[in-house]
Amino acid sequence: HDEDLFDYDAASQLAFVDAATAAITPLGKPGNYESLSAAPDGQHILVAAIHKPYSYVTTSDRFPQEVEVWDVSDRSRVLTHTIASLLLADRVPIGGVPVGPREFSWRATEPATLVWAEALDGGDWNVKVPARDKIMLLKAPFNSPAAEVTRLEQRYVGFSWCEQPGIALLNEYDFNRHWRRNFLIDVDDQQPKPRLLWDLSTDEKYANPGTPVRRQLANGAWVVRQERHSIY
Repeated sequence: HDEDLFDYDAASQLAFVDAATAAITPLGKPGNYESLSAAPDGQHILVAAIHKPYSYVTTSDRFPQEVEVWDVSDRSRVLTHTIASLLLADRVPIGGVPVGPREFSWRATEPATLVWAEALDGGDWNVKVPARDKIMLLKAPFNSPAAEVTRLEQRYVGFSWCEQPGIALLNEYDFNRHWRRNFLIDVDDQQPKPRLLWDLSTDEKYANPGTPVRRQLANGAWVVRQERHSIY
């Protein structure tokens, strides 16, 4: 009965809403959608949906998920591309991360390019490995294998894309030391070599460089503002 209640309360219908007329156009079928994110091109949507078997020992964000990209260029027929089938993550180490693809995001400077991370240490901070995460990149039309961009010694915590195509600030976090490092990387290089920018404790207040100033592109995505080779 608890599972029936969960299905009832979690179900939703994705839809387009015309801002001018308020007309609603359903998109796909109803489902237990956990998240969705539109690509900069406005034609692709990253959709994560929860499915059974459910767990009675962890919360719904750890339930099995199907992660798909929906091509909605033709509103009458949605094309789907499966990106990952994530299993129930009920054995994640304390402070760790699930195995498999995670931290999905769109590359801000391309129409439809997905980026995500995958753990190389089983998601466990206590495991000693030369690299904890690898960063993957997959371009539309999503029918080729994902390409590995680089590997990080510590846990991936996101990109900050810059105005110049390919250039980004790559961020990692060391849970054991409470330490963060930020790198400058050109993801379009054949063999990217991240260059270290900042290396400091997450508790450091005085030497904290702050947050880069951003601006919004015409596609709606936000990027780090650049003046030639400088940022603010």
